[in-house]
Amino acid sequence: MVLRTGLDTLEICTVVLRVLARSFTDLAKEREPEPLFDSETGAALEQLLSEIADAVVSFAVLVTTHLSASAESAEERLAAELRTAAGTRDKLALLLREEAERETEHWQLLGAVLTEVNRILDELDTEHRTRRLFEELDRVSREQRVRLPRLTRLRERLGVQEQMWRNRTGVGGRYR
Repeated sequence: MVLRTGLDTLEICTVVLRVLARSFTDLAKEREPEPLFDSETGAALEQLLSEIADAVVSFAVLVTTHLSASAESAEERLAAELRTAAGTRDKLALLLREEAERETEHWQLLGAVLTEVNRILDELDTEHRTRRLFEELDRVSREQRVRLPRLTRLRERLGVQEQMWRNRTGVGGRYR
């Protein structure tokens, strides 16, 4: 289930990356023959995309790691990379706002770039991942109760559901 929700997250990131590329294409058409961004904005965007790429790799390692110690270090690395990317994103946001103020006709495309970057960072965030994992667990549990009502009633009588719920969360309420 961890792998499945992780793959769902990566799929969403892929779609958002495609939308981001489309925004770049539309902006390039609008600005032709001028460069897509000035040098400072371009450098900040390049750095941010590189940091997002690093975070995607760390996220993939996290969702495919089975050992808890390795998973913990992968989660810490991902969190650090997302914090770094968020700082770069904030710098880029200021630069894009300045550009939007200078070139008011492009404000929507510049805003779209920032929105899409934010979406990728949000998708990779560990809290978002944990929430999605719990939603998936709840969905599977509901489907199982509907499909196997006798087994569900037996589990409830034996108190198995409560024991499974206690085992489902670990220290700090995080999924084991």
